[in-house]
Amino acid sequence: MLIISMLMVGSFMTTMQFGVQFFPDVRPEEKSAADYFRDSLDLVEAAEPLA
Repeated sequence: MLIISMLMVGSFMTTMQFGVQFFPDVRPEEKSAADYFRDSLDLVEAAEPLA
């Protein structure tokens, strides 16, 4: 997911890009792949109305 936002810096209008990465950052012992990606989809659903 990539979000582009307009940002006013002084008298200049610029864009700011930010997003969420979903590459696994936990070990299989900590969280199963199914749980990790289910949590990722929950984050996407929560962020969707904000974008």
